[in-house]
Amino acid sequence: IWLFPYNFRKLSDLEPQMFEQIVNLTKSLPEEKKYWNKSFLSHLFNTRNLISDIDLIDHRIKLSKEVDLDWPYQEIFNDYRKHGGTVGGLMDALEKFKDEVVGEEKKTNIGQVINEIEKLREKMQNDILENVFCPSQLPLVKNIEDFEKMSKEK
Repeated sequence: IWLFPYNFRKLSDLEPQMFEQIVNLTKSLPEEKKYWNKSFLSHLFNTRNLISDIDLIDHRIKLSKEVDLDWPYQEIFNDYRKHGGTVGGLMDALEKFKDEVVGEEKKTNIGQVINEIEKLREKMQNDILENVFCPSQLPLVKNIEDFEKMSKEK
């Protein structure tokens, strides 16, 4: 069984073009500060190992004041990447953002971004597997749910 660091892949480890693709997907996300500041930003930087608890609130406040209000996600994603943010953490924050935002169009747009990032993540996985010799015929395990499912089937 091959384990892929599906949720733990750091954004800083991605090829620059791949990170740029992810950032460009955010152009359809809600621009209103009340949404990205209260919901997305707080979920994104809620991971304790990125920034110490003491500095976390200060960092969020500083970042919310510094970003371009016309397209805040470009700077938010870049900052998250610089602090060791992961693809999984980004996806979790987007899912929570989608749950909290008001309006079907906004929810749909966030859902589309999540789906596109998922496709890119699948592509990254496949690119890695193409360059790895694996004599095993066992399937790939992407997450704990896949592992639990496979262990029950055995």
